[in-house]
This record gives sequence, structure tokens and C-alpha cells, in this order.
Amino acid sequence: MFSVKRNIPIIVSLVVIMCLCLFLLINKLSTISIVENVWKFFLGGIGFIILFSISLFFILKLIKSSK
Repeated sequence: MFSVKRNIPIIVSLVVIMCLCLFLLINKLSTISIVENVWKFFLGGIGFIILFSISLFFILKLIKSSK
């Protein structure tokens, strides 16, 4: 059984990673020309969605197992 208190560092680190990816995505969009944005936004968006869904899955799994 997982406890939420014991896994707070894992949850916080996942959130930090997601925020970092979002920051990098925004940073890419502001510095690269519009022509290159299309596929880099697409790849970055896919990576962000995958990371977000994995971290959301783990957080939900931790919450379910702690009950």
C-alpha cells in the first residue's frame, strides 16, 4: 500500500518535470521562426501529452492505492 505522504516527493517531481517541459515548449515557440514551429510544436506537444498522461496515471494510481 502506498501512502500519499510518503510519495509526495514523487508527485512534486512529476509536476516539476511537466512544468519544465511546458516552459521549454513555450521557449521553443518564442525563439524559432514560424515555419519551423509547426513540426517542433507537434513533436513537443506529443511529448508533453505523453509525459502528462504518464504522470497523471501514476498520481491516480497512488491516490487509488492510498485509499
